[in-house]
Parts: sequence; structure tokens; C-alpha cells
Amino acid sequence: MIGAEQAIAAGYAAFQRKDYPAARAALNGVGHVQAIHLLGLVEKGAGNYPLAAQHLSRAAALDPDNPEIANNRGLLARLMGEFAIAEAAFRLALQLKPDFRSARLSLGQTLKDLGAYETAMDELAILIANQSEDVAALVAFASAAIEVKEYETAGKHLDVALKVNPANVAARFALGVLQLETNDIAGAEAIFLALAQDGQDGAETQFMLARVELEKGHIPSARNYAETAYRKAPIDKYFQLLADIYWMSGDQPSFDNLTDEALGIPALAISSIKLVRQSGCQQAALDKLRQLPDATVQSIAGQSLMSGLLLDLADIQGAIATGRAAARLDENKYDHYNLVNALLAAGEAHEALQLVQRARRKNPSDQFWLAYEVTTLRLLGDERYSELIDYDRHVRTYTLPTPKGFSSLEHFNNDFLAVLDTLNPFSIHPLNQSLRNGGQAPSNLCSSQNPVIKAYFEALDGPIRDYMEQLGRDAGHPCAVRNTGRYKFSGGWSVRLGSGGHHVNHVHPRGWISSSYYVSVPTETQSGEGKAGWIKFGEPPIATAPVLRPEKWIQPRPGLLVLFPSYLWHGTEPIHDGSVRVTAPFDVVPD
Repeated sequence: MIGAEQAIAAGYAAFQRKDYPAARAALNGVGHVQAIHLLGLVEKGAGNYPLAAQHLSRAAALDPDNPEIANNRGLLARLMGEFAIAEAAFRLALQLKPDFRSARLSLGQTLKDLGAYETAMDELAILIANQSEDVAALVAFASAAIEVKEYETAGKHLDVALKVNPANVAARFALGVLQLETNDIAGAEAIFLALAQDGQDGAETQFMLARVELEKGHIPSARNYAETAYRKAPIDKYFQLLADIYWMSGDQPSFDNLTDEALGIPALAISSIKLVRQSGCQQAALDKLRQLPDATVQSIAGQSLMSGLLLDLADIQGAIATGRAAARLDENKYDHYNLVNALLAAGEAHEALQLVQRARRKNPSDQFWLAYEVTTLRLLGDERYSELIDYDRHVRTYTLPTPKGFSSLEHFNNDFLAVLDTLNPFSIHPLNQSLRNGGQAPSNLCSSQNPVIKAYFEALDGPIRDYMEQLGRDAGHPCAVRNTGRYKFSGGWSVRLGSGGHHVNHVHPRGWISSSYYVSVPTETQSGEGKAGWIKFGEPPIATAPVLRPEKWIQPRPGLLVLFPSYLWHGTEPIHDGSVRVTAPFDVVPD
């Protein structure tokens, strides 16, 4: 035992000075759980994450009631991007030691990584209740609050954090994010530039400066910042932003070079092929996927993507086979949507419904999976379909009340159009959005301080409240059950469609009530010729057997507001006469 203690002491001293070879030399072969635990931390420090995981797993088996080992397993899993594993490890650490601050803080941060923002806030609130000046917990809480658009709450927590420590980098950064989200572009820019001048000029700061420049409509400088962020850290978030900038700027060579380069980066290869697919080059995407290493192709992500591409190319049976292969690789994964698409294309609605309902049980408010359930029930002729979709009740039209400060709705629309025209620097649609042959403003209009835009959102209150009243509250209906009588805007944007422009059928996965407001409408839309530019409902964006057609159309006109459940498939018929269609859609969620 004396030898083990000496080895552990020597290993720990070497670990502290980051002399990892010396630490390994001291600890290797020592069977004591403390030595094995420490060896896991050594390999983590050296960047050998898989080996570190093996050591920590062995240590946990030897001492399953040790909260420190559980916590360190969670920290390693989070570092490796294995957030579900990290969550389980942190929860175990807290079960073993309920007052373990580090584990609870890390659990809150991990839940945020997983998109469980409200749950993250609940965990972090426990820390803040125990210590009101816990800066790390305050910042993490504020960051989660920003994600759910609880901006006032986020601001209050950041105020406390910055009073405690005005120089705290994380708090300053979070405040910059908050200001960007609330359209204080100048304030956000000042914070991120100051952070860069203070030496905090890493990839995340460059990424945020790129977002600031996009909000300002300065595409060349946004591109430069995005390129710098990607060069500093070629991870998916920075890759996606840079690819979008290249694509929407019409720089096809740079887009192609970037996606080709990313094929050689294991963590980006699948994302790269998805972008190629979204750009409309399905066969090229499939060819690129087949050239990746077998381990990638045969992974869950690889087989799922293969399924989607094969379906794009009308190989339905191949799509089903690869989709089922992906599902077998992880039976706990709930979002096998490519397999569902293939099954619906083959007329296998009963099997598809089982997968859809599994996903719905996992997240009952997910509008995407609710749309799939509606579609599947319609294919099966199930009477529940008519309960979920009642067009007379669920799709309602309004004439926007004339906003305050304007003599007429026409006067308002003219001023609104002029403002919106300044916000969209792109002429090509984003890759991950529904519009085609048009552009979308990168700004979130909801938090704009522009008086015309603010007047628009104020004028929406009456129609939204009437819609909620007409919808009612019904515990058995997935839309009406969420009706609290209160709402908040979760997003607002502007879309400009030109000749041939249209929206492919889609839903709004994170919404509750969605909309379209028509600022400017082409002449052919108003004439009714061929329903050009009309909004349509009920037609899914996927192949189905039998084919499902639209069930309702609405003819737009300037000043018309349409409200409907976010899970209802909707799209538009193309416009052809060369004129422009401008809309200002938004989503609301229960407050």
C-alpha cells in the first residue's frame, strides 16, 4: 500500500504540472482505484479521451459510490459531445452527493447543450438559491433564459453577475448575446470588440462578430469573421454559418470548396453532405457519402442520411432498408424521420405511425412530429385526423388593425415594406429554410426597436388574442391544451419572393401558433390566376402512398393576416409574373 500511495503522490504531482508522460509512468500498473481515477484525468488532460473514458469507467466499477468519479465521467462525456451520457453521470454524482455544486452546475450546462433549457434553469436556480452571487450559475442560467427568450430574466441575472465580477468574461459574453438577441446591435458589437481587444478573440467571439455584421447587412465583413471563426475551430456551428454565407451570397465555388474540405474532417463529414443535399445535388451527396470511411457510412447518422438520399432518388426500398439499419443501431433514438418518410412513400403507414408516436411520447409539444402523426392518421383514414385538423376552427384570417401612428393600413404597409427592404441583403434562400427563389432577412424582427416594426407587433395583439379565444382550451387537443390565454413571440422574420418564388411545404417545429402577414402581393396573386402565390395547407412535403393533396388555399392580399397551428403543413404556389411578394411571418408560443 505504501508503494501505491507514493505512486499516486508522484502521479498527482506530475499531473498538476501537466507532465503527462511522467504521470503515466508513475500510475500505470497501480491497481488502486485512486490511481486508476487519476490516470483517467491524466489521459483526459493529454487529449486521449477514449482511453480516459476506459480508465474512468474502470474506476467507477471499483468504486460506484464515489461522486467525484461520476462527476469526472460526466465532464469527460460533455467534452466529447456525449451530452446524454454526461447528464446521466452528473445526476448520479448528485444522487451520491446532493450538495455537489460542480456536478449541479455541469448538469445545468449539459441540459442547455441538450436543448432542455427550462430544466437547466430549474437545476441552476437551486445553486442560485443557495448562493445568490454564484457567478457561474448566474451566467449559465441567463444563457438558458436567452434561449427561451426570457430576456428580462436573463438580464437581471447578468446584472447580478457583473456587479459581483465586472470583468467576468462569460458574463460579458452572455450580455453581448442578449443584446444581439434584443436587437441592440451597437451594444453587442461593442462588447465583442472589447472582448477581442482584451485577448478573448477566439472562435466564439469571431462567430458572434460575424452574426453582428449579418444583422447590420455587412456581408463581406461577416464573411471575414465567419472564416476566421472556422479557421480557429472547424466545428459544426461555425461551418454551418460560413457555408450559409457563401451560399446566400451566390458564391458557389467557395461553398463547394468548403463542403469538399469538410469531408476530410470526421466531425463535419455528415454535415457537409447534408448541405450538399440541401443545395439540390442529391446524387452528388450520395456519391460523397459512399466515399466516406465505412465506420462513418455504417453509423446511425450515415445510414439515416443514406436513407434520405435514396428516397430523394426514388429508391424507396433502399431507403427503407437503410432507415431500418439506422434504427437498429440505436433503438433509443426517437427521430428516425428518414425511415418514416420512406415508409410513408411505400404506403406502410401503420409501421410509420408506431415510430411517430414513439417520438411524440418523447416530446409531446414537438410540432414536427405532430405534423407527421396528423399525416399518418390521414393516410390511414383514422377519425382522429379530423379532431387534430379542423380548418374552419384552426385556420383563421384577419385584416391587420391599422397600427398606431398610421393614417391607413396602406400607409403602414408602404412604410413597412421600405423598412423590410433594408433588412435583407441576400437574394438566395437559406439552405435550411422553406423558401425558394427569394431571400430571408437574418434579423429577428420581434426585438427590433424600429418604430414601424414595433407598431406591427403591437397591432398583432388583437388578432392573436381573438385566435386564442376562438381556439379555446381542450385537454384532449395538442394545440388547444397549451392555450394559457397568454402568449409571447418566439420569432419574427421577413421573406421576399421573386419570380418563381415559393415556399415548399413545411411546419414550424418550435412554434405553437404560426402566421403569414402579407405586406406586398403580386398582381397575379390578387387576380387569382392559377392560385399563384396563394398559401396552401395540408399537403406534406414528402412522397406518400396514396398521394395527399392540399386541403385548403387562401388568396393573399396586402394587409391580410393568417393564423394557424404550427404543426399544420403549409406552403405556397409559385409566382410567375416577375413581381415581388413580401411577408412578415412570426411564431408565438404560450407564455
